[in-house]
Amino acid sequence: MRLALIILIFFTLVNWLFANQLGLIQENKPFAFVDALYFSSVIATTLGFGDIAPITPLGRIVVSAQAIVGFVLFALVTSTLYRKFSS
Repeated sequence: MRLALIILIFFTLVNWLFANQLGLIQENKPFAFVDALYFSSVIATTLGFGDIAPITPLGRIVVSAQAIVGFVLFALVTSTLYRKFSS
């Protein structure tokens, strides 16, 4: 669980600090930390609402990697919880 939180914070920081390079800027608004946290949470849970989307090739690669890592983490957290409560 702690690992999932650390990875979510890492991707949030990457999305926030490199928003311009990843193409995450929308409608000339600054990309706040809260926006980066929201975006990272949506991508990590593979919901993909589509209200924020990368427009650069680098951004698409980073977001794809983040979605794959989020999917794997979700599976690990689910299996850990299952093992903990099934005993």
